[in-house]
Amino acid sequence: MVKFNSDATVKEGIGVGLAFVARNDTSEVLATSLRRMRKLLSLEEANIEAASFATSRSGELAFSQVMLESAYLALINQLNNNFFPMLRVGN
Repeated sequence: MVKFNSDATVKEGIGVGLAFVARNDTSEVLATSLRRMRKLLSLEEANIEAASFATSRSGELAFSQVMLESAYLALINQLNNNFFPMLRVGN
């Protein structure tokens, strides 16, 4: 199991920063990445972008079992409550 922790920051008038770190079950870092977006988003939108960024990279890195973690509680609650019907969330 690979755990992806994603996060985002919003800088008014500058843009958005997205990041993730992927770790294995012994907390060894397997991958990290940063992305800057020059568009303005709300914090909620930025955290959704960060989660999307992390999950798309997990596929590119060929990790078969992935757990997404985020400090943005609203996103996790929305995922757990099937707020995004186009996504399949499970074990």
